[in-house]
Amino acid sequence: MSYITLYALYDWMKKGKWDNTRICKEENWSASQLNDFTNTANNPVFLGPYCRHGGSTGPSPKRPVLLKDTIPGIMSAIRAYIKERGENIDIQSELYTLIV
Repeated sequence: MSYITLYALYDWMKKGKWDNTRICKEENWSASQLNDFTNTANNPVFLGPYCRHGGSTGPSPKRPVLLKDTIPGIMSAIRAYIKERGENIDIQSELYTLIV
């Protein structure tokens, strides 16, 4: 896992019509914790070329979040997101029709 990977999962949930309120609920994060994550993932001073947009200049994040502290929240939300999407398309029926 990297900040880029975790941010991509965050983007995927947003494109799937989940707003920050829902994502925070599933992550068990506050809005400021989510903001700290996005600021860290996008920050070239903190992550250098490993931030989402590369580069090396800009202000440091006020409250950088360590990767190890970010993974559990994003993974919790993505599990809930995938479960919801699977239930919405009735994935069990879809898989059954492929097998039979």
